[in-house]
This record gives sequence, C-alpha cells and structure tokens, in this order.
Amino acid sequence: MDSRTTPVYRRAIDVISAHTPPPGLRRTVGGPAVLLLVVLALAPRLFVAWTLPLAASEAHPECAPDEGLQFWTVMRYADGDFATWPASGSIYSAFPPVPYALHATTLAAGRALFGNRIPARFPSDWWRLASYTAARLGSVLLGVLTVLLLARAVLAWSASGRPALAAGAAIAVYPQLVFVDGYVNADAYTIAAVAALAAALAVWAAAGEGRQYVAAVGAAIGLVVLGKPSGWPALAPTAFWLLDAWRRRRLAPGTLARVGILVVLVAGPVLALNALRNGGDALGLARYRTLMTTVYPARPLAGLGALPEFLAELGRSSFGVFRNADLRLPTGFYAVAAAFALLALGLGAARSRARDDTAARALGWLGATVVLSLALVVWNGMTVDAQPQGRYLLPALAPAWAAITCVLGRSPVLLAAWIGFLAVATAGALALVHAHPCL
Repeated sequence: MDSRTTPVYRRAIDVISAHTPPPGLRRTVGGPAVLLLVVLALAPRLFVAWTLPLAASEAHPECAPDEGLQFWTVMRYADGDFATWPASGSIYSAFPPVPYALHATTLAAGRALFGNRIPARFPSDWWRLASYTAARLGSVLLGVLTVLLLARAVLAWSASGRPALAAGAAIAVYPQLVFVDGYVNADAYTIAAVAALAAALAVWAAAGEGRQYVAAVGAAIGLVVLGKPSGWPALAPTAFWLLDAWRRRRLAPGTLARVGILVVLVAGPVLALNALRNGGDALGLARYRTLMTTVYPARPLAGLGALPEFLAELGRSSFGVFRNADLRLPTGFYAVAAAFALLALGLGAARSRARDDTAARALGWLGATVVLSLALVVWNGMTVDAQPQGRYLLPALAPAWAAITCVLGRSPVLLAAWIGFLAVATAGALALVHAHPCL
C-alpha cells in the first residue's frame, strides 16, 4: 500500500471493519486460515449437494427452485449441445452460458472419471440424471470462491487477517448461501461475480483509486454483466465510483477508456455468440419475456397491499428458506439475524465521525448496491412475477453481511455470538433439508 494513502485507509478501517489491527499483526491471510475457510465453505455445501434429490422418483421430482430445467441446460452444455430455447426445452439455455460453464465442466469431468457412480443420497433411475451431483459441484466451487473473494475484500480494507478470516467464516456458514451453493443454478455464479467485483474494488481503492489494479475492476465488471440481472445493481455504483475517480484526477481518461475496453473484451465475445444463438437477443431477456407471456402464468403482485408480506418473505428467504422456497427455519432465527444487522448498523453509525471520503465511497457503493437490488426485486414482483426469493438479493447482501461481520468484530464477544449463531442456523437448516428434502 502506498505510504501516502495508509493514514486514509487506517481511518477507513474504523468505519468499514470497526477494527484497528494490533501492531505487528500479519497483513495476509495465511495458508492455514485459507484452508480453514475452504473447509468451512465446502463441508455444508457438499452436504446439500449430496442430500437434495433431483428427479429421483415421483416423490422427489425437484427439490430446489427450477433446478430441473437448469440441470437440463447444464447437461446439454456438457454434451456439447448449445441449442437455445425453445428448441432446447429450457429457458435457461437462452441466457449467456457462462454462469453454467463450471457446472457443465464438473458434470463432464465427473462422468469421464467416475461414470454414473457419483454419490447421491437419492440416485436417479434415469441414466441422464445418474450423475446430477457432479453438476452441483459447480455451485459448490463457486460458493467457496465467494467466501475467499469476500475475505480478500475485507483484507484489503483492514490490512489485517483477523477481520478477513471472520468475514470469510460468516459467509461460509450463512444459511441461504449454503443452500444456494448446493444445487445447480446461475445464482451461485452471479454471487461470486459480484464478490469478485467487491474484492477488485477494495484492492483498487486501497491502492489509491488510481491506475494500479483498476484492470481487475474492469474484468470483474465484465463477469458481472455475464451473470443474472440480480447482479447488475452493482454496476451503476461501480461506474459512478470510477467516474468520480476520473473527476478527482485519480484516473486518466485513457485509463478509464481501457477499463471500458476490458469490460467489452470479457463480456463482448460471449454476448455476441449468444446473440447469434438467439437471433440478436444477446442477454436472452426477450426470449424470457416471450416465455412469461405465452407459456408461464406470471402472477405479479395484486397491489401495494400485498407488498408488506412480499417484503417479509423476501427478508426471510434472504437468510434461510429452503427446498422449493417453502421450508423455513423457526421464526426466532430471522428475528435474531435482524437484530444483529440492526446492532451492526448502530455501531457503524456511532463511529461515522471517523469516516473519510474513500470510506464514504465504499459504503456508498455497498448501500447503493443493496438498495438497487431491493428495488429491482420489488419492481419485478410488481410488474412481472411475484417471487419473494431472497437469493435474488444475495449478490448484494453477501458483501453487506461481510461488512456487518467486520463491524461486529469490534467486540470479540459479539463476533463469537454472530458466527456461532450462523453456524447453529446452518446446522439447523441442514437438518431440516435432510429430514424434509421435498414436499
């Protein structure tokens, strides 16, 4: 870190992590700590991948939101078949294929190495689904990557391994993330892409918001563009931050232009190929609208009177609602999670006088991303289809919960209580999913 910017970021620590590292504390997360985070992230996600059925029988047809159609897309990609909807039979094949690339890779690799002998609690009788858990490894690996990326983001802000390890541990055992990272979906990729953007921005900002590391920001933007729309709310605050850095003469016009070129290089070829597949529909959204108007009986919210319950369910499912969005934790878990969030906000506000301009921009990025994500989900519920599924908020909430963990880390007692609570909630969630895998 540039010595000229170090005092600025020491003050930023007070706001974002509410933690001042003791002198001499290592500024990296060492190998054992990284291994611990990987194990914490892998274990519960692998359990979900193993225990959740997928078309194993009539009693267990599909036990996670739209996994059957998404697996169908992944299965075709693994076979080298890139037909798009409606020829493919799955609307998910109309979207850019990158979010499913790792799932298709793990499915193809699993079949090549182990045939149809990949372990599953409910093996399917249909040979095409015999190795479905191999495809789920794509989500599992993306979940581990999300944990490590958000720990890296915190490390850049705090210059300390301790809050980074705490934030990573919290994300590793966050109940809804554990579930989403255990079955085939595009949300796992989208969450990881936004985590990559958060990490790139943190490293770039910690280096002075100049030319150094800004290329990583451009590459991460391209990855977010290729994900689901639930990740796009992070793009506008990112663009604003970059333009503000140009206004403050931290970024030269040429450097800013190169960032834009890098975004095009990362996302452009995939979008161009997807446009060719879809007759010009690069993002697949036009085909999705066709589906919603001709095939799927969309049910938007009836009016503002239905909004409170929609928001309440959205909040619950952003923390922990499982199966086909109908299996909940006991009510007290949601109340405790909300209490921890409010406490962290209060502690952060109490230290707001320590805020400097760079920290304010980081907090503004995080807050704007969360608000825009919520607005997008509510707008979709009011105008397209009422789906109060908290997984749509997770790309924004994952970095927000990492920041909340850092604020709670000001007190070792609060931090231990928070991570312990998350561990208990996830253990309870895994027990629920195991005992009640399907309706």
